[in-house]
Amino acid sequence: MSIINRWPSRLARYAAPAQVHALALLWIGLGALALAGAALAGESGPERVEGAIDGCLAIAGGALCRMLAARFRIWTLQLATVVTIVSASLTLTEATTPPAAALALAGVLWTGAYVGSFHAPRAARLHAACLWLGPTAVLLAAGAHDALMLWIAFGGPLTITIEVLSRIGTRLRRDAITDPLTGLHNRNGLREAARRALAASRRSSVALTVAQIDLDGFKEVNDRFGHLEGDRMLQLCADTWRSEIRAEDILARVGGDEFVLVMVGSDRPAATSLLERLRVSSPIGWSYGVAELGPGDDLASCLARADEELYAAKAGRGAPSRGDAQGAPALLLGR
Repeated sequence: MSIINRWPSRLARYAAPAQVHALALLWIGLGALALAGAALAGESGPERVEGAIDGCLAIAGGALCRMLAARFRIWTLQLATVVTIVSASLTLTEATTPPAAALALAGVLWTGAYVGSFHAPRAARLHAACLWLGPTAVLLAAGAHDALMLWIAFGGPLTITIEVLSRIGTRLRRDAITDPLTGLHNRNGLREAARRALAASRRSSVALTVAQIDLDGFKEVNDRFGHLEGDRMLQLCADTWRSEIRAEDILARVGGDEFVLVMVGSDRPAATSLLERLRVSSPIGWSYGVAELGPGDDLASCLARADEELYAAKAGRGAPSRGDAQGAPALLLGR
């Protein structure tokens, strides 16, 4: 099983805002380059006008992209990236002066850096192929052999750079949102996944409930059996819960023995029912509090209400209870 939580199917359709914001910044930068190219176009009136129009359109598109970042779907982002690549490639092949060619080349570099930094390796490879093959085909058809040789010499290293950036970026993004012990989301991952879940819930008028979970007697587990057994207990809890929750749900470890479960499409009764089922299969006792998303709520307010209910439940049960400190490690050790 992947160490990254399974993304809910509805949420997986939406692009991460960071990708869209970076694309918006790229468009604004390309627009600025186009305006600079228009200013350096010499006495050619049509080239200046065309460059100025292209620059203004790119800047306006970047601003619109940023405004609609939360609504960008994956296919929209991929299509917008292809449009960016085609635009940068055409600008490069149509450059008629050294300054214009230098500016166009900078645009291609920026586009390649974006593709490598914000796309997964498979998508990055496809985009890199388009970025390299597009100018190659145009220059080959035009018979510009000298320019073609220069582009091939430049495009090859650029393609390799995109691959390296994509691999590094994917690894860094994964590490940034993942708890290394359990493979669940960490606080950063929860914040990003829950933000998208809350937005999708409001757009679709779908219920959403947040649960705070705190293990009972976990300190005693560490004290009596050591931190290694405590870590194994956390891993077993995470694996058990992850195998039983739905694809729509988001599970995160946010502290030592503290977890958060975001249940998309579940109201409070359905969420409580799920939590009680999870409790039966858990290797250690735990307490929880739940809060259903309401008008004006955000993740912080839901977590605050769930936290209050959690500690009321622990106080009412006198947790830790059920002899969990004794029984659970025995299960882990096969006793």
